[in-house]
Amino acid sequence: MPLSRVRVARRAGANAPREASVSDHRHNAATRKHIPPAKIAAEETVPVIPKAHYAYNPHLPPVLRFDAGGGADEIPTRLSAAAQARAGELIAQAEHRTRTPAEADG
Repeated sequence: MPLSRVRVARRAGANAPREASVSDHRHNAATRKHIPPAKIAAEETVPVIPKAHYAYNPHLPPVLRFDAGGGADEIPTRLSAAAQARAGELIAQAEHRTRTPAEADG
């Protein structure tokens, strides 16, 4: 006999209607929304915590920030003095050298 046709005995009373043994306890008149943890409740004081304000809030419209003087942005360099001198030399060499055909096409 194939396994899909094997019958298994059911428990007694499996089809009998059951009464709900769960009762619903609601406190609709309760005024306390946020019940404090046990440690704070034992002290009988709930500290007032100020609301956190973050620099970025996705609910606020974006604010355009710009330089009123119209100057170019300055990006701080993190090169050592020797690396800055070497970068200056490479730029000077690149200005005086003629470009190859591959560089001119790109």
